[in-house]
Amino acid sequence: MFFNFDLSNFSNEIYSDLVCIISNKIYRKAMLDKRYKLFLTFKNATKAKKFMAKLIKEKGLLRFGRMRNVFVSIRPIEGFK
Repeated sequence: MFFNFDLSNFSNEIYSDLVCIISNKIYRKAMLDKRYKLFLTFKNATKAKKFMAKLIKEKGLLRFGRMRNVFVSIRPIEGFK
């Protein structure tokens, strides 16, 4: 279902987290973790997309290549509410 990405040759910046959105659930994975963990769940996908737009704007998330639902973060996003 999820892929482990090797981002060592992707950029000179050090990424801390991967964020993946699937329908109404948002998963987060630290680079050193083995699996994705459920980060947040919403009532519907529209609310999840609005939250992701806010998260992209405030935390500076970047899309990972051509994938629509996977984002990389330079800053940690653990305590974000």
